[in-house]
Amino acid sequence: MQDWGRFPSDWVEEDGLKRFAWGRVGTRGIAALRIYTALAQRLREPNGIVRASYEALTENANLARASVSAGLRLLEDEKLIHAGK
Repeated sequence: MQDWGRFPSDWVEEDGLKRFAWGRVGTRGIAALRIYTALAQRLREPNGIVRASYEALTENANLARASVSAGLRLLEDEKLIHAGK
């Protein structure tokens, strides 16, 4: 049996993917979408909090640490995530 989580997708239905177009953000957009998917797969709590280390994200998204950093920054800039510090 699969353990499913709800994927936050309202932003996609509102043409949010256009914000990640290659001509606008380049490879950061690909990294951000891969990270967003990796984070969404970990989403289980109704409050929307997801905990993931850089090591987990590099492995789950198959990205270098620098790409994870750039992708996370873009997701924060687009207000899709808020990294608690």
